[in-house]
Amino acid sequence: DTLVAMRDGRIVASGPPRETVDAALVQELYGIEAEILTATSDGTPVVVPRVSVPTAVV
Repeated sequence: DTLVAMRDGRIVASGPPRETVDAALVQELYGIEAEILTATSDGTPVVVPRVSVPTAVV
């Protein structure tokens, strides 16, 4: 399989998903921080967004 990632009409990354998907690419494409996990069944990258939760004011 080959993944082609585009932004603003241009290719910013391409290649096998296992080699292409990383936190920097997700940040560039979507503007979010994420952790990249690997599916144990087949090694597919799994993107898990990092969500910041505001702390309560006491």
